[in-house]
Amino acid sequence: MDRREIYSLTGLVVRIDVSEHSSGVMFTIESASAATAVLRPCNREAKEFAASLSAGDKLLLTAGTPDSVLHGTLTVVRWSPAQRMLVIDNPQLEYTQRRVAFRVLAAIPVDVMVPDPDEPSGARLVRGVTHDLSQGGMACTVPDVSIPEGTDVVLVLHTESQPILLVARSKGVHPVVKSTFRAQIEQITPFDQTVLAAELRRFEVAKVGNSRTMAVSR
Repeated sequence: MDRREIYSLTGLVVRIDVSEHSSGVMFTIESASAATAVLRPCNREAKEFAASLSAGDKLLLTAGTPDSVLHGTLTVVRWSPAQRMLVIDNPQLEYTQRRVAFRVLAAIPVDVMVPDPDEPSGARLVRGVTHDLSQGGMACTVPDVSIPEGTDVVLVLHTESQPILLVARSKGVHPVVKSTFRAQIEQITPFDQTVLAAELRRFEVAKVGNSRTMAVSR
């Protein structure tokens, strides 16, 4: 199994949980060497969380990379309130998910169907926006909506050419982006798959064009 040192994530934001089902708080990796690593809370919520910990407590670290998600179990060494530093041990992290399809950053409007007993149909559409997208899945930012891991959900993706109706399975919350869940596409028509491929190509071409423009302007 592939592994990675915490040191390789220095300066990045990671999510820290007390269990697989907690909402998580955000920390940055300050440093890592020898037997310990240092995390800094990103906000007041994370600072209060760190202050509640005791030496020996177990934590779960999750960090996103371009092709996978990294996980690791951490042990608290101490919380230093004056320095705002959470000192932990320095275990290796493991790749526990790899994407077959390459994802691109893409902000596309998406409607998510969620249960609602007050509606005649028993459900309603909530508007969100994609964070990233591939032919096999996506991450969707939808404030105030929780999609439990393993739940199948109907999505309407509003691409530039036409809407795409699909069924996706929630893979849980995004490791870094708040109010965002990851999803794997389970059902999509061959035609809509072609539309999706064209949309991804459009974003890739636009990204290359922007990169070239920035290079010329320097």
